[in-house]
Amino acid sequence: MNLRYDLRGLFICKIILLYKKQKAKSDEQRAKSDEQRATSKERRAKSKEQRATSNEQRATSNEQRATSKERRAKSNEICTICPLRWSRGVCEIVLA
Repeated sequence: MNLRYDLRGLFICKIILLYKKQKAKSDEQRAKSDEQRATSKERRAKSKEQRATSNEQRATSNEQRATSKERRAKSNEICTICPLRWSRGVCEIVLA
């Protein structure tokens, strides 16, 4: 009967050890998953920041292109008094 209780105690100890081992493994996997999630969040934030910078640069470029287009359009205007083109917003005759 004494041997029976010893075996029962060993069995219970084995179950407890297996439980603790499984819990440790689970905790380790959870920590690894949390770390991967954090890394992924950092990457997304960095990507979002780069996208914002790219959008700002594109907006600046578009503004410059529009300004340049306006200047070209203005320089191609023809004076209503004479057939000469405008230069710097003034008729070329006035400049001469």
